[in-house]
Amino acid sequence: MKNKTIRLAVITLIILIMVVVGVLLAGINDGKYATKVDCYFFDSAEQIVVAEQRDVSYDNDSEIIREIIKEIQKGPQSVGIECIVPKDAKLNDITYKDDGYVVLDFNEEFLSEDVSQNVLAAYSVIKSVCCAESITGINYVKITVDGKEIRTSDDKTLDFLSYEDIEL
Repeated sequence: MKNKTIRLAVITLIILIMVVVGVLLAGINDGKYATKVDCYFFDSAEQIVVAEQRDVSYDNDSEIIREIIKEIQKGPQSVGIECIVPKDAKLNDITYKDDGYVVLDFNEEFLSEDVSQNVLAAYSVIKSVCCAESITGINYVKITVDGKEIRTSDDKTLDFLSYEDIEL
């Protein structure tokens, strides 16, 4: 009887230790930060860019930008809203300019034959990255493709834009 009581106490202690260790390990985040960001997609019925909130984890500003792009490329969760950033597009480089300005350079997969779609895709990325300004410190974003500027349907260059500049 005494051996059963000791054995039960030891097993209970081991289980308790395992639970405590499990709880402590669950709280470790490998140095990552977690936050919510708004990712923008296109509502073709309303002809507007709309936000969906996503949870992202990141280590630094450059990584959060990449995570935002990944979330956009996963596509919207709402019905009737579409992703306009091609899933095959890859972010080549992030170049920080003056304070609050950044250039995001994508590969050629970012572009389609439709110039309007290219501008909407750029708007989706710009609005999403600028919306996370409190995390990234970025106020203005310029999208390039393999180092070349994106042109609008009236042959103007898409320059640095802020969240407020995009009124869709």
